[in-house]
Amino acid sequence: MPTLLWLLWTALALAGAPRLDGVWDLDQDASESLEPVLVLQGANWLERRIAGRLDITQTIRVIPDGYAVSMASSVYERSFQALPDGVVRPYSAPRMNARSLKTTWQGDVLVTETVLILADGTLARAREERRLLDPQTLEMMIVLEPEGAEPIRIRRVFRLLNR
Repeated sequence: MPTLLWLLWTALALAGAPRLDGVWDLDQDASESLEPVLVLQGANWLERRIAGRLDITQTIRVIPDGYAVSMASSVYERSFQALPDGVVRPYSAPRMNARSLKTTWQGDVLVTETVLILADGTLARAREERRLLDPQTLEMMIVLEPEGAEPIRIRRVFRLLNR
């Protein structure tokens, strides 16, 4: 019975939300390079070259209150719970030097905002905006806004592997 109640509650909570759940593979040809972000995060030349060639898989699962999101490659994995209630939560992602995380829906876009500290000590805000372009294509816009500098915008495109 508890499983049935959880399924019903989750269905009601996410009713009308785009179907982001699934396993998504990065389409390198349709995506922009992360190079500008990696430079600000202190990645050296070799790390940036390797990162630019990695196969990246994004897995999104429905959980109570939202989604579990995982980004994985052969050398790195990052995961978090995207609970689109607008609450700022402590968050730690050592490679990103992240401090907090907040997720909201803005129309049909799942927006995750992170506060992080760049390699030079500058505070920055990062936004990841996930939206379906079609049932098989997930777009993730990354906007990095270092304090006192122009925002950097990077478009990443993922193709659905399976649900």
